Amino acid sequence: MKYGATVNHVFEVHDAAYYVRDTLYVRSGTSIEFLGNAAIFFDPTTSRDLFSPNYEEMADAFAVKTGWNAQTIVGVRFKGGVFVGNVTKTSTVHANRCFNGANAYKWVLDNVLVERFAIGCHLYPLDTSPWTGTRRGNFYENELRNCAFHECLLGFWNQANVTQCTNLTVGGGYIVRGAGAANIADYYVRNEGGGLSVNGFNDAHAGAAVKPAKAVVYDTCAGSFWGGGYTEYFNCFFELNPVHRWGGFAFKSNVTYKETEDCYIKFTEGYFAKYDYAAKTWTETDNPTEGHNQLLMSSAFDFGRNPQLIDDFFEFLPQYDFKYGMYGVRMNGNTVNKKLVYDVKRFESTWTGFTSRNGIRLWNKGNESAELAFPIKNKQLDAYVCILYREIAPFDPRNFKLNVLEYNGTNRRITVGDDIVDYGNGWKLATVRNLNELVNTGNFIITLPVGARIEIEHIGAYANGFPIAPVYMQDEPKVDSRNAFSLNANYSGGKFAVGDFMYPVNTTNSSHVALHEQNIDFSLCVQEGTLKPPSDMVQYSQLATAAAVATAAPNIVNLATGSVAQSFASVGHVVDAFFGGNLKGTRIYAKVTAADTITVYHENPTSAAVEVSAATLTLIVYTSGNEMA
Repeated sequence: MKYGATVNHVFEVHDAAYYVRDTLYVRSGTSIEFLGNAAIFFDPTTSRDLFSPNYEEMADAFAVKTGWNAQTIVGVRFKGGVFVGNVTKTSTVHANRCFNGANAYKWVLDNVLVERFAIGCHLYPLDTSPWTGTRRGNFYENELRNCAFHECLLGFWNQANVTQCTNLTVGGGYIVRGAGAANIADYYVRNEGGGLSVNGFNDAHAGAAVKPAKAVVYDTCAGSFWGGGYTEYFNCFFELNPVHRWGGFAFKSNVTYKETEDCYIKFTEGYFAKYDYAAKTWTETDNPTEGHNQLLMSSAFDFGRNPQLIDDFFEFLPQYDFKYGMYGVRMNGNTVNKKLVYDVKRFESTWTGFTSRNGIRLWNKGNESAELAFPIKNKQLDAYVCILYREIAPFDPRNFKLNVLEYNGTNRRITVGDDIVDYGNGWKLATVRNLNELVNTGNFIITLPVGARIEIEHIGAYANGFPIAPVYMQDEPKVDSRNAFSLNANYSGGKFAVGDFMYPVNTTNSSHVALHEQNIDFSLCVQEGTLKPPSDMVQYSQLATAAAVATAAPNIVNLATGSVAQSFASVGHVVDAFFGGNLKGTRIYAKVTAADTITVYHENPTSAAVEVSAATLTLIVYTSGNEMA
């Protein structure tokens, strides 16, 4: 019979158990139906496939007919049957593939159960070049119907195009992952073909202790679709490594049981660029010629629904990217003993981030936990608050929270964070879903335990699910109380550039500074830069007299003790000024105007003269380590 022909060879295997030690060859048109409970135990003494084309016959066929189709195995069908290999926990030589679909075209596997093979089913373009000179043969349009693969090192490996799967079951157990197992399943399914469609699937391994080592599915995103499945117990569900610029990936309608730190998606390490903080160098992407960069082509990816940023979810900003530091953020509780240090990335001389040049690093250096609150004005039901973050020290995503004491004063509707996406470069996306139907205001909470160190680039709320890549919107800080939503003394500002304004805060306006330092009524940034931690600061306070401030150019502040002269002050040092009283809409700031001389300015931007009562004026001078942006 010629290879590529459609001559049918139909076999029935009756209800019995069969012991097989060598390969059973299939040819175009082979159709085998296993009746009843017919089963094969495959026990080879070398690494062999159970069902496979005969490569020698394919080479012989090429000597007669050199056409492309002569190297294609067409129309093979298997129906029913149980196939058990001889893979054990420690075997090194064992059954290789149950179904070797080399150059398979329009194969159908229907209602088969495969266990204990190295690979359950492999569909792929066979390299025929040893006898044909160049690779030849089709590998398209194969079907798997109601197939199950258990206890295999790899259940299903698809490298063919336009493969269709319905009701696909893949799973592991105690042989390929359990205690004492040397044979470990990294994935249950590996897809490198174009146009794979999986409708109905079940990830059915035997529990959390035996989940696959890397991910349930490895997928190169060449137009693959997964829908209507059930999944449980995984480190990562999908490991994605998009290798084609115009490929795509879609995931729909799944029921999932996951632990908090399990991720639906992990991108293969090296797909996105990564900054090495120790070496202070960038590691570029593995394949930049294919157009890889820091941003995923999100138009080619569809995960669940169609997420859209809710730009009025938070009170003061469409989303938090920390361009203006801790602007619009409140620290809950007594802040006296809190020692939360933050560093605003906007002023980095070398970009170290992922999707944005903004962002913030947080470090709880105190001896008690700190809680940050992000005020919400439009808490839509079923909204997902998404956080793009990198843990510098171990951090539990359950520290991201919604609805804390916001359901009739109870936590009955509290929801906590889940990791969703791991980008393979240290960054993750976590989500917190809103399930509170009673109130549409409140706070998004981040709890920072003692020693916690994280970096955040984005916090945004989304309708209709969550994105694979975050969405950013431009925003400006609110600059005076005539705005519809002005901040009050409970909310913090942050690090601004020259000319930036911020409203009353409970922190300083520069990076690396503890949130509880002082209260500020107004802050005007007069010099920008990145400053080193508070150990490089000198701080002192004096009493400022009451004064009438006209609506004119900035006034020089008169201090009760006379001029401010300190031996540590040099031109170029940055000074922060904090006034303990009510400035009533006026502003105070300070500069080192000459060696050992600090000049404090008091400015009234309002439309009328203002009487300001006496209070303590505190100046903080940064004496070293200024790295001006």
